[in-house]
Amino acid sequence: MKRYRYISNGCVLGKDKICSYRLIAKNNIKASYNGAIAIRVNIPEDLELTKYSCDPYSTTDDERTIDELGYDVLIWNEGKSKWEIHNEFKGVKPCDIPLNL
Repeated sequence: MKRYRYISNGCVLGKDKICSYRLIAKNNIKASYNGAIAIRVNIPEDLELTKYSCDPYSTTDDERTIDELGYDVLIWNEGKSKWEIHNEFKGVKPCDIPLNL
């Protein structure tokens, strides 16, 4: 079964190392408005995550890039109450993606 973690940082790019970000589990990723954006990163079995009970996210020391691991760009659709994949925005910082799709 595939494992994923989510990144909600507005400046994340695929060339960035996964260790630079907080990795949010699916049950903790929240969309606060229509057009909210998150990156869903594939987490292979050999990537070790560290999770402290006081934090709602995990971290890792793994230095692979997000491109190497594979990822999807997700945008929250309020009307459908779900995240939708919009990989046409790969390579674009989430903060630069227009909210009026």
